[in-house]
Amino acid sequence: MKIRFLKYALKIGFASMAWGAFSASASPFAPSPALSPEFNWKVTRQWSAADEHKFSEFVATMGASQCQSLTGCLTSATANPFYAARTPKAKYPADCADLPFALRMYFSWMEELPFDYVNEVVAVKRIGSSGADIRYSKYGNRPVSRRSFQPGTTYNFLREYNDMRDSVSTATYRMHYKEISDFYPPTIDRKGIRPGTVVYDPSGHAAIVWKIESDGRVRLMDAHPDNSVTRITFDQKFVRSRVEHGAGFKNWRPELNLAPTAQLPGFSTEQFNREFSIGGTRVSFYDYVRAEMAGGALRFDPLAEVKTMISEICSNIHDREVAVNAALSAGLNSNPHPDRLPKNIFGTSGEWEEYATPSRDARLKVAFAQLRQESERYVTMYERGDSRIQYQPAPSRHSGSCAPNDHVCFLAASMMSVYEEGVTADACHFTYMDSHGANRPLTYTDVVGRLFALSFDPYHCAELRWGEGNEGLRTCQDDRFKQQWYIAEQGLRNQTERTYDVRMDYDVVGTAKELGVAHAPDVDLWGYLVNRVKAAAF
Repeated sequence: MKIRFLKYALKIGFASMAWGAFSASASPFAPSPALSPEFNWKVTRQWSAADEHKFSEFVATMGASQCQSLTGCLTSATANPFYAARTPKAKYPADCADLPFALRMYFSWMEELPFDYVNEVVAVKRIGSSGADIRYSKYGNRPVSRRSFQPGTTYNFLREYNDMRDSVSTATYRMHYKEISDFYPPTIDRKGIRPGTVVYDPSGHAAIVWKIESDGRVRLMDAHPDNSVTRITFDQKFVRSRVEHGAGFKNWRPELNLAPTAQLPGFSTEQFNREFSIGGTRVSFYDYVRAEMAGGALRFDPLAEVKTMISEICSNIHDREVAVNAALSAGLNSNPHPDRLPKNIFGTSGEWEEYATPSRDARLKVAFAQLRQESERYVTMYERGDSRIQYQPAPSRHSGSCAPNDHVCFLAASMMSVYEEGVTADACHFTYMDSHGANRPLTYTDVVGRLFALSFDPYHCAELRWGEGNEGLRTCQDDRFKQQWYIAEQGLRNQTERTYDVRMDYDVVGTAKELGVAHAPDVDLWGYLVNRVKAAAF
């Protein structure tokens, strides 16, 4: 999500330059001198269909591994059996915007293939001050220059990699498909969406597809400002927006190909439709994607769905452990709290971008809310006799109060059992180190109960970062000013939406008065299921 103001940072002053000046045959920059022969990048051939297939395999293998940073991924023989043995020792940092470009660029280096990318964009329309953040431009962006690596020249990968990271941000993804960008929208099917396809959330996040499950779930790999790499699933966390923002699935434009986007193989605008249907029944965009990726039919096994969603939530909580520990290790909690928040807590730079977790926490809240909402939807669909629900009534440990013919009660009781099994699994147990250096255990139940108390603020103590209250706060050493900030930020903690267009640089009084929402949504799935079973007994 980052934006850097370095040598090739995103600049506004080039808006009048003609695109033709930066064609594939004329790179705007001279080749970089070699730093070390081991980083030499020789482009010796063109991309083929076999190369695209191998790139998909490369991304799929890395996604399936447990690697947790791009440096670790590239240098692990398990995560990268293709090229780890000949990858020079170096740091390969990447945040969410960098990761897809980093993988594509690295693969091109290892295979001696050409690579090109947009290295400068401007807002289509200038709105407000000249300092407006083009990662969130209202009408999208357009490219004004690109960097090309072509046959017959030797480049230095490490130098070029760092230049790429200085040039690319989520602003690079925020373009109408008609622009000659690095991507184009594909068909929504298994031919169009595959490992290596990119997904862009216009709220400021990007990820890359690494697997398509048989049930249509699209698995993604993403990175963060702390350089951690995580795995998530495509769902409502990736919001839709106006077509100018370029949201959704994107395939790579063939290297050195500046043909009109509509002429590219597999081009499709179907993901920008207003309505979607399956077999004549209107469905959400997310259900449509899943159905198409599952082969055109959409079926839900509520028990499997609940199990899968809980497992992913637990993985997300572990990822949050890594992020919070990074802030604590850096000593941010020992620093004085700034007098004001950043201009926008979801899209900023510096310490806050690297160590705060408002966006990560918002996605976690959405995951909990989605678990509750989707589970309730499955129960309602089953109650209405919807054929898309696959469930055979069976007794479970919680079905004792269900009438023999109350199949809906049996479903809710079965979901309770699956919920219990999921949240008590070893993968759903967590620990953190408190301010006195003691390890404290956390359960899934702890986290869901404290979900809207978890502080995203990196200047808070470990206890507040994990939403402790009363006795649990006795070890916290935060001063009164930090405690005031914690109280003032409650409205921001209550919201699940990442609002990048809202001014947030208020002091502690203004933050409490102006920002966030008054009430958090209900994410208590267990309570809903318990009440559903109890209602059946009367």
